[in-house]
Amino acid sequence: MAAGNSPSECAGLPSCYDEDELKKFYAASLPGQVDCVDIGITCLPTDPTKIAEAILNFGTGIGALLAVLFLIIGGFGVATSGGNPENLEKAKSQITAAIAGLVFILLTGLILRTIGGIIGIDIKLFGI
Repeated sequence: MAAGNSPSECAGLPSCYDEDELKKFYAASLPGQVDCVDIGITCLPTDPTKIAEAILNFGTGIGALLAVLFLIIGGFGVATSGGNPENLEKAKSQITAAIAGLVFILLTGLILRTIGGIIGIDIKLFGI
């Protein structure tokens, strides 16, 4: 409690606590994320290793999501080609490109997990 304040004045006010008490309070409310900056949506870590981990996890997730989306769009193109060879070939090439992109992302994730394990960055590919 801050000097000069009574317990009733400090009830529930974080500014009345010692710095050590505040650290304990925030450590209990954010387990495993004490060293971070709250940006509203999430807690952005201040450790460069954790920042790289968050960016790589986010990037692999978005890349895989886009690859699956383009795979679905290509499948829809095949289904709606109506036998037109030009549209069918375009949809097939889109499916091929989406699968190649997904394989590329999976292999990149595997390589990043291997390298990250060596330098201490924990890459989670699809939450695994």
